[in-house]
Amino acid sequence: MTPPRDLADADRQALARVLQVRPAWTAVETAAAALGLARGELLHAGPPLADPTRPCTPVANAAAAAIVFEGWADGPDAARRLIADGRVRLVPAQDRGCVVPLADVLSPSMPVQRVADAAGSGVTAFSPLNAGMRHPQRVGVFDEAVVAQLRWMAGTLAPALARALQDGPVELLPLAQAGLLGGDDLHSRTGAATRELLATLQRRGWEDAQAAPFLAESPSFFLNLWMAACAAMLGAGAGVAGSSLVVGGGGNGQHFGIRGAADPSRWHVSEADPPVAPQGSAGDVGRHLPAIGDSAIVDLLGFGAMAAPADTTPAAGAGPDTVDLPSLRA
Repeated sequence: MTPPRDLADADRQALARVLQVRPAWTAVETAAAALGLARGELLHAGPPLADPTRPCTPVANAAAAAIVFEGWADGPDAARRLIADGRVRLVPAQDRGCVVPLADVLSPSMPVQRVADAAGSGVTAFSPLNAGMRHPQRVGVFDEAVVAQLRWMAGTLAPALARALQDGPVELLPLAQAGLLGGDDLHSRTGAATRELLATLQRRGWEDAQAAPFLAESPSFFLNLWMAACAAMLGAGAGVAGSSLVVGGGGNGQHFGIRGAADPSRWHVSEADPPVAPQGSAGDVGRHLPAIGDSAIVDLLGFGAMAAPADTTPAAGAGPDTVDLPSLRA
């Protein structure tokens, strides 16, 4: 696939870089090792918080779980005090080359997955492991079961997945194509891609008595990997002077921001309005959270809502001649 001819030269150059990336899952490592995350630092989604000592409630709850997981506090109240007095700092994940979903908050000892360009450009991106459907930190509710899940992921899931990669990286475009053909939109629905990921690992001979069933029961597992893949692809377009290509974006529960290719270190930020459901009313707005999460990166690359099938039937409206995701490599 080549960029449209009517683009400005800078945008054509940036988009050409994006389309050449072949994202591959290459490693599972700790956030401290991969991102240089230090004690007292936590990563959140979206642009910088206007006041890092006062995040929205879901981010505060997820941060409290991360702090208890790290052993920096013995309970949620003490954890929240560490945030309120600034002894624990919340900083944007994308500023460290990482993307996190919803209210997820990443701490130094948590495992992250590395996605790199198999075509050799050198671009990389990271994301936390998806916590599945039970007790996920990303929904922003503090519970001891959430902390226990974080400990299980660090102690059991991460080592098992690291073993799965000993036979080499897993390229992600073929899995994404399988997802689209199976009815996924690669954002709100990633079940088909997750099944193909598990099948790919099992064809290599990988099995684990706990990790394999977890993947089988976690249809959203592929999402975090795909978020990192989208971040890597868009990140390849960063640094092109004069380009208007958007290479990053997300919400922090209070504001939404985007980053442009010409100066990816700069966030362009706006207040985020809470969504109003079609069947809702203006009175419901106070109960809805403004945009949150870095998964907007998926939609910025043209997936998610823009790739959603007409219905939920597997392969609806899609076939070998209507979905050609690997052509992104050309």
